[in-house]
Amino acid sequence: MAVLSDYLDGDLDAARTAQVEAHVAACQQCAQFGAGFAQMLSAVKRELAVADDLEPALIGRLRDISRHETG
Repeated sequence: MAVLSDYLDGDLDAARTAQVEAHVAACQQCAQFGAGFAQMLSAVKRELAVADDLEPALIGRLRDISRHETG
């Protein structure tokens, strides 16, 4: 999932981006998972943008998770 996260963040080089896109185009399971993952990541980023009342350490941790896969 780290590659997917990097892909969604635009952190992959052109060759790796093409590999991910080719795989997702041919794999329905990955296409569905990727779409759900992208929606979740967008929701987390939206919430972080308005999360002024959260503890700074929690906000930092959520930002780290939204950038990189932890598992």
